[in-house]
Amino acid sequence: MKKILITLMALLTITGSCFAAGAAANFTAEERAADAFVAALMSNGTFTATSRYVASNINEQGFTEAQKQIKEKVGRVNNINFITYQKNYNIEKSQYVDGQEELVYVGSIAGKKDQIARIVVAFAPVDGQQKIVNFAVNVLTLQKEAPAKK
Repeated sequence: MKKILITLMALLTITGSCFAAGAAANFTAEERAADAFVAALMSNGTFTATSRYVASNINEQGFTEAQKQIKEKVGRVNNINFITYQKNYNIEKSQYVDGQEELVYVGSIAGKKDQIARIVVAFAPVDGQQKIVNFAVNVLTLQKEAPAKK
């Protein structure tokens, strides 16, 4: 558990520098869009409530199918919280990829104390506006650590 917390803190520290690079303007709008999208996705909400934030590659049928698969394969996800904002970086060019950003959320899975859901919502510019172009839900299993030796 300590390793997970230390890793999360390191990621938060590193990604915190993104705000200084002008990310704050996009962040507010993207967080609002991602919050609405994740809430609808995880609570059997409607696609129409979030469709204005979504690129054309994600449609109502795909959204509904994703809800069904999440319910069957993951279960009910509770206590969903935003944890980090990431800007995509091109290593070859040593620069940020303009407009390609991800917001990451985590939530507990009902009835599974050793698992959490990690939800990633990806944004990219579409017709001059930041839109949700992709999303993923992954189940992470927490590992128990042996007590430290004295």
